[in-house]
Amino acid sequence: NLENTMNFLYFLLLFILFSHFIVFTVPIPAKDQQLLAPNQPNYHINNIIKRIQNIMRSDAGVNGDAQRIEQMVWILFLKVYDAQEEEWELENEDFESIIPEELRWRNWAHSKNEDGKIKGDILTGEHLRFFIDNILFPVLQGNDSIDGKYKGIKVDKDTPRGKAIVKDVFLEAHQYMKNGVLLRQVIDVIDEIDFLD
Repeated sequence: NLENTMNFLYFLLLFILFSHFIVFTVPIPAKDQQLLAPNQPNYHINNIIKRIQNIMRSDAGVNGDAQRIEQMVWILFLKVYDAQEEEWELENEDFESIIPEELRWRNWAHSKNEDGKIKGDILTGEHLRFFIDNILFPVLQGNDSIDGKYKGIKVDKDTPRGKAIVKDVFLEAHQYMKNGVLLRQVIDVIDEIDFLD
């Protein structure tokens, strides 16, 4: 099933790239726009991508569509990976994430509690940027966090592919956004997606 998960992640990233090209470069004729109704899955995905792009256009650190896509990919990856880990935890009670507990999506990205109310301790603004730039990214790239609290994840030839992929993705990823409030908005939009539904 791990192979299916990795294929899913790969195709999800390709889908994002493809839908970005289709949705934002090829105009949909007015007569066909009614065919893309709000209750259809494509509408939902396209709506989310448009919302994220509109937020990112206001950020001084993101320059152009290529950087917007790259920014979306690493955030989406963490969200999808966290959903996959939930399934692995159900299948194996001894499952241990390669990501330190406090750095898992579920423990820092959610801005609302289970009741849908805004939490009082959410990371946003400069605190969120500091966390992502100096703790999350270094650790997932295999380096220690700047504050020394977290050790970088270690991958060797015996590390299962389902865990090693985290480091592989983050060695190639970049965090371009400079405005932590806008970054929080992007994370909140992506957090609305339920991959387990």
